[in-house]
Amino acid sequence: MALSKAKIKFLASLKQKKFREIENRFLIEGEKILSECIHSDWEIIEVFLSNEVVKKNSQFVELIKGKKIPITIIPAKEFEKFSSDKTPSQIAALVERKQFLEDEVFNLSSKKFLILQNISDPGNFGTIIRSADWFGINGIICDESTVELTNPKVVKGSMGSIFHLLILHNVHLLSFCEKLKSSGMKIISTSTTGKDLSQFDFSENCAVIFGNESVGISEQINKIADETIAIPKFGKAESLNVSIAASIILYEWTRKFS
Repeated sequence: MALSKAKIKFLASLKQKKFREIENRFLIEGEKILSECIHSDWEIIEVFLSNEVVKKNSQFVELIKGKKIPITIIPAKEFEKFSSDKTPSQIAALVERKQFLEDEVFNLSSKKFLILQNISDPGNFGTIIRSADWFGINGIICDESTVELTNPKVVKGSMGSIFHLLILHNVHLLSFCEKLKSSGMKIISTSTTGKDLSQFDFSENCAVIFGNESVGISEQINKIADETIAIPKFGKAESLNVSIAASIILYEWTRKFS
C-alpha cells in the first residue's frame, strides 16, 4: 500500500533536527541497524519494508513479526520520498528516542565513560560511538555543541551501536565533570602535548575527554582534568582524526585495564 501524503511529509520531516526534537522520534534505515535496534530496549513504532525485501528476506521479516512490531509494506519508490540515503535500502523504521537521566551514570557498577566536547562531524561521532561499544565503554557524555545523536549520519556511522550505550546529550560539561570527580572518578583530558599514552595507567572509574579537532578541549574543562594524555607523533601530520584518536586510546585503555 502507498503511504498518505501526510505520512510521507511527516517521515521526510524527520531528516531535520528540529522535527526530530519536536516529535522525539527518528528514522533508521538498513537491515543491520534495524536488527541492532530490535535486539535493544529502544521502542520501534513502525517498520517500513518493500515487497522485494519481504520476498527475499523472510527470516528478517519473521524476526520483526516475532517482536510484534507493526510492519507497513510500501512500494520501493516510496522510500525515495523520505529516505536520507541516495540509494534507499527499502528497510526503514520509526523509532522513539530513549531518554537517559544524568543520575543513571552514577548508578552503574562499572564506570568507563567518554566525554565529548564540540564534536561537530556526524561521521566522527557515529564512529566514536561504534568504537566505544566495541571496547566496552559504559556511556558517552556530550555537550550541547556536539552533533545531535539521532542525526542520520550519526546513526549510520554507529552501525546501530547507539542502541547499546548510555548516551547523554546537551550536558553542561563543567558542572557534570565536577560531579564525576566528587563521586571518585578520574577525569582525563586529551591533547597533542599530554603524557605519552603508552606510559599512562588507566583506572576503572575514569572518563576520557575528546574535543573538536580544530579547537581542542576548552581551557575550563582542561583545568578540571586530573591528567592530560597524548598519542605519540612520529610523522609530520598536524593532527589525528578525532574518531581515530579515540579508537587508539580506547584500545590502550582496554588492553591495560583488562
